[in-house]
Amino acid sequence: MKCTTALVAMHASFADGWRPSSSATIDHDTLPVRCHMVDRRQESLCETALETIELSWRVQVGELGFAEPILDDDDRFDVYITTEYTEGGAYVAGEGGDADPSDGRMGQPSYMAVDPSIPRSEFAGYVAHEFNHVLQYSMDFIEPTLPVWEATATAAEAWTLDDYKIYGDWVATFQAYPWMGLLGDSYILWDDYDIWSYHEYGAGIWILHLDETYFEGSGTGGAALWWALVQDSRDNEPDVLDAWADVTGGSWQDSLAEFVAFNLVSHDPDRRPAWVDGRDDGDWGSVPMETIWGEDLPATVVPEYGIAQTGWVHLELPDAPEDLVVTYEGNDSIGVVLVAVDVDGNTQIESEWPVRLDFTGAVDLAVINMGTPEFDADERLRMAPLEITMAVEPAEPEPGDTGTPDDTNDTGADDNTGGTDDNAGGAGETDGGGEEGGRLEGDGDDGKAGGCSATGSAASWAALLGLMAAARRREGTGSTKR
Repeated sequence: MKCTTALVAMHASFADGWRPSSSATIDHDTLPVRCHMVDRRQESLCETALETIELSWRVQVGELGFAEPILDDDDRFDVYITTEYTEGGAYVAGEGGDADPSDGRMGQPSYMAVDPSIPRSEFAGYVAHEFNHVLQYSMDFIEPTLPVWEATATAAEAWTLDDYKIYGDWVATFQAYPWMGLLGDSYILWDDYDIWSYHEYGAGIWILHLDETYFEGSGTGGAALWWALVQDSRDNEPDVLDAWADVTGGSWQDSLAEFVAFNLVSHDPDRRPAWVDGRDDGDWGSVPMETIWGEDLPATVVPEYGIAQTGWVHLELPDAPEDLVVTYEGNDSIGVVLVAVDVDGNTQIESEWPVRLDFTGAVDLAVINMGTPEFDADERLRMAPLEITMAVEPAEPEPGDTGTPDDTNDTGADDNTGGTDDNAGGAGETDGGGEEGGRLEGDGDDGKAGGCSATGSAASWAALLGLMAAARRREGTGSTKR
């Protein structure tokens, strides 16, 4: 997938009234959709685009519940078969400002551009993906968080097309760098760390998990999340974390810990939910940052770049011993949560430190940065440096417990030799995170092509460039490539 919508925003030539070139058109028989081409030899591509838009409209709007496309001044939605700014891929561009100030949402008309060089085997997937961006434009075109655009559009491909599996490369790169979290994106990874990634696309597994967990796999979870994002002004409230909490009926922190627990076992057919089998092409597995063997204890792990808010690191413990205690050192102002899953799929979630593991043997463990209590999704991403230490620490006896029977006449038939409290810290809810600081605007794409966000033009230009600014807002410890 090479979706260049975000890069389109960087070109000043995109303004209201500009459209790709067109020398011939084909109209859909029943829907207000027109396909444009520059060469009659592209008619078959137009026909495929119109057929896929018809399917996507029926599924994504009629069945899943997304808002209909907002039509332009000629009461049509337009798709262009073109090489202008598509870079071998596709994009959607918005036009104008809020189309209807009285409808309670920031909706905008848009059009789609699709490159004719896209392989036929992938063409329908591109169109279904981009059509979901069209619907996102009609609901909340000022939403600045890149992953919620791309992750939802990626999941929409899976909901629209039969037997569709999310591309393994996308998921693999998301799984390899979970410390970037659900608010960071491939542009940050490339610009700051020289890491090529399809991070925001691979985050489609987050949306699929949301839908399977809270919407019975109906596919309506993506639309519910976007309706929860809707606002009637340029003030981006609710933001993506607010919307996530709304649709799950709890806190986003609890939902994140739940998703991370799933993610830790997403590679394992014996522990993961059965629905994954129909989506995984073999690359869904979470990638441990480090493997810690019992003979290596005590051990300290330091994530190279730190962990962004909503990010985590995965540690693999193949033979965790009894009395294993996990501690961390770092920023005391942030909430840090531990998630552990044992070989049977049992889960332990803790927010009070130090944490005494309930499990022995093979354990997958994650440490999550929840940010400070005031954290808002629109604020800066800051990489929190953490030192995570694991050591065997036999539990102290309970007060008054000598470790021997307290009745000298006890025969020992009732073995009451003391015991330990193996759940120090206790599971509980965590506070979110929030750091002060506005968005950081970035420069050009610096060679990066493949991330996609939704953008617009002219009257809405300042707000839409905010999307690119948000995609680049961060404070980090990595080197910057220039």
